Amino acid sequence: DGQPVLCAIAVYIGKTRLIDNFIVE
Repeated sequence: DGQPVLCAIAVYIGKTRLIDNFIVE
């Protein structure tokens, strides 16, 4: 039950970080 949720959160955080890094540079 918890696996898909953690995966979704990880993807969401990863995308947010990626966008932040892209904007910073």
